Amino acid sequence: MIPKLWQDYYQQEVGAKIPHFLPNSPTFGLYTDYESDASGSYLLLVGLKVAEPTDVAGDLVSKTVPASRYAIFTTAKGPAFTNVAQAWVAIWDWFAHHPEIQRTFTGDFELYDERTANPLDAEVDIYIAIQE
Repeated sequence: MIPKLWQDYYQQEVGAKIPHFLPNSPTFGLYTDYESDASGSYLLLVGLKVAEPTDVAGDLVSKTVPASRYAIFTTAKGPAFTNVAQAWVAIWDWFAHHPEIQRTFTGDFELYDERTANPLDAEVDIYIAIQE
């Protein structure tokens, strides 16, 4: 399901359809609207930073990345899809072994910047919202 979302985003050139997108914006994978925690449902959106929020039509949705304190994890350099999936497994494990640091499940995101220009040799930052 997640790979198909990314494939559709790029094949359908969705980024170019986003009103007021910033041309040099990194791409974001935003995990939001968590039902409960890591085991519950959530909404995953792929998109760009915009100059100003605006009403959107069709399949487009406007969301704001929530202000929060974030723990930042960086994937290994290599194939983005594989390494991001592996990083999420490591992140879940890390939080399981660090119960003193609690996730808020208010919104997490993956940042695909200039380091992902070559998706086969990419490095991605994953931001996880945590309690203060």
